[in-house]
Amino acid sequence: MEIKTKSILEKLEMIKEIEDIQQEDLDEIKELDITGKDFNNDIQTIDFNDLKLFPNLKNLSIEYATIDYDCIDIIKNFELKNLSLISCEFDSDVENIKSINTDNIYISNCYDFDFSFITNKEFNEVNISTETIRDKININCNKLNLEHCEIENPEVLRGLNIKELIISTFQYEENPTVYENLGYPVTVMDEDSEFVYTKLGDSNE
Repeated sequence: MEIKTKSILEKLEMIKEIEDIQQEDLDEIKELDITGKDFNNDIQTIDFNDLKLFPNLKNLSIEYATIDYDCIDIIKNFELKNLSLISCEFDSDVENIKSINTDNIYISNCYDFDFSFITNKEFNEVNISTETIRDKININCNKLNLEHCEIENPEVLRGLNIKELIISTFQYEENPTVYENLGYPVTVMDEDSEFVYTKLGDSNE
């Protein structure tokens, strides 16, 4: 078998010699972190076709890559538990991202990401980082984490089909009255994202 993605090869080399890797070894792998840059910040190869060799993949993290139609067309064939897209660039024809099957999605510091890409798609948890929330969004999930986003006007978060919103203490202190009356529970986290400060608001139920 030929694998072109450098970061996948590095993971496999930790298991055994590449020439000794068999398909049964790949069948056991349920988590992959692939990146388009090495430790020196130099560009390295990613070939999403390599993912087809890992039929039991459950957790996938992609960094420094272009998320386009062909990429999504491969990822959608997995039943993922977690998908992370970090410092990636979204291509303009990536509408098929809604075909991805993942319980949880984490998107951080990505270029040309638009909330419409995940509109009308149900998730357990959606975690969006380093985006600016200006307009009303439409997301269906149990938990929406926006603690690392800039929320210009929290009023646009009214009426969301979610069971819990997670924000930072800084966000809450800027508009406490709004967050306390969104109509669903709001969890306020400290600056280390470890300590639950309080719960506010009422459940949608």
